[in-house]
Amino acid sequence: MQRQNDITWDEVVENHPQLEGAEPAWNYNESRQGFDVNRDFNADLDYVPEAADLPGNTANFGFFLSNESQILRDLYQELQAEFGGVEAYVDLHQMGANNVIEGTDEPVTIALDYPALGPDGNPRYADDYPEWDQDKSRKYALAAANGVNERADGGVEPGLARYVHHSTRDLPGQARHAFALNGTGTVLFEMPGQQPNAPYDQNLIDIMEDGLWGILHHMADGINQLDGDDFYELPKYWPDTPPVSEPAQFATDFTENAVGESPSDWSPFWQARADQFTVLDLPTRLQFLTGSGSVVSYQTVLVNCTVIQKSSGSFVEMIFTGRCLSLASICLGLREVRMAFT
Repeated sequence: MQRQNDITWDEVVENHPQLEGAEPAWNYNESRQGFDVNRDFNADLDYVPEAADLPGNTANFGFFLSNESQILRDLYQELQAEFGGVEAYVDLHQMGANNVIEGTDEPVTIALDYPALGPDGNPRYADDYPEWDQDKSRKYALAAANGVNERADGGVEPGLARYVHHSTRDLPGQARHAFALNGTGTVLFEMPGQQPNAPYDQNLIDIMEDGLWGILHHMADGINQLDGDDFYELPKYWPDTPPVSEPAQFATDFTENAVGESPSDWSPFWQARADQFTVLDLPTRLQFLTGSGSVVSYQTVLVNCTVIQKSSGSFVEMIFTGRCLSLASICLGLREVRMAFT
């Protein structure tokens, strides 16, 4: 099971001749030759890929370059035309295992989420997408939770949780987010354990099905009978979003790090490994070898960024543009810097 498809970039250009000479999209893996399909969606359902928009990055909409995203988009539009809108959409995923409910030893058996599009009323989308309704999606996520609990022994599924949802998460290129901006209530289902590494688990599959029945029953009865804010009463397995401080500036030129090694005070954060970062000299710089085989060098890192306070120090989120497909974390003393290489 995988969410990356199998297609060469030459085939992509053959399907979209206007992209001749353009850089591959950021969510295209050149070494494995395929897209991360779940980053290939756009809230403008009539969007046509343009070379000037590529490569793009994870913070923006996708391009409908994969056959899979185009087929799903076309089906969505057909349903819009037939029924005047699409009431609900469910995104079934598999997440990492070994998560436990906050404050307990109870393993997570299912995690649910509404769209991760930044804070409610995010001005980035509010004006352009008036049909966007986060509360509607929360009601459907709550409906799924009710379905899980109603069919559980004793009326409570102890491993039911909210999926990671910090107010800073904003991923518009996902299918569920593109459709949510068009007025659909969307729900993410995450089942722990990824196949083929995790064994087939009928119990977890049954729990997912129970959530789907919950959505269907509440849809038939009237979803507005639910209070979307009750979704927040579900337990979670992740720490709260730290408060945000005033912007600050940080810099490093890597002269304090050993040449030929990964910086000892840096650590990977997501889709990156420590051995992808190497300090070089003449001049002193950091080399980042991406998963796609591209190489990016930084002689000096200097960035204005927002510091989000943590009890152990602080961490900084910032986005670098470049030909990379990774997200990494940099630790500078007590300051952890989250860098999104796009």
